[in-house]
Amino acid sequence: MQSTPHSDASDRRPRQVIYAVRLLWGTLYTGVLRLIAIYPLLSRTAAVWTTMMVIAFVLLVLAALYWWILGSLSRGRNWARITLLGLFLLWLLVGYGQVKVAFSRSSLEGGILVLQQALYVVALILVFTPTSNAWFRGHRHDSPAGA
Repeated sequence: MQSTPHSDASDRRPRQVIYAVRLLWGTLYTGVLRLIAIYPLLSRTAAVWTTMMVIAFVLLVLAALYWWILGSLSRGRNWARITLLGLFLLWLLVGYGQVKVAFSRSSLEGGILVLQQALYVVALILVFTPTSNAWFRGHRHDSPAGA
């Protein structure tokens, strides 16, 4: 029996990657909780429905993009974990101030944001462990089309 380049152990996703993907989905769900927590603030704006529709549209687009990245991560695409790391570093540079603003509005919102980022950090650590690194290296030559 002839083996393929990714047979047996290299095809099995490491637990670290499985857990990381679950945690990253958790960040999306905590984002929804955060939106619910800030709804009272949004409801005080003059154009509440317009604001909510714009937020809903943006969130749907971002959720679809996130779904695609997480699906790629699950299939061993190295660019996906690099993208997630880059997005986190970008958040550190420009979005870190959100924590102070969130806590100034409500301790619930601030707590959700801290939880969200903690899940993200743990997931990033998991996708860069030696076991995960080896698995992603094993998928390095996979083409995006799956050919």
